[in-house]
Amino acid sequence: MREQGRRKKATIFRIFLAPLIAIMLLQGAITIGTLVVRRTAQTLESYASGMMSRLVENRGVILQNDMNQRWASVAEREAVLNGVMDEYLES
Repeated sequence: MREQGRRKKATIFRIFLAPLIAIMLLQGAITIGTLVVRRTAQTLESYASGMMSRLVENRGVILQNDMNQRWASVAEREAVLNGVMDEYLES
């Protein structure tokens, strides 16, 4: 009798285990198939490089604007700075 009880438990375990393994293999195959067929990796890589180039371009524009503002500030004070320099050179 004990052997029959063990067989039923093993059979129930196998009944649940076999479909579970099959479903996991199917999910893996679908995921890999999607990545290969649709070339998702290449699309993501090109998207990432495009985003990086836009980020670098935006930072360049921000830096250029910052430098323009600083030089404009210096240009506004040019007369004062020239006066200070002249006084220094005379002394």
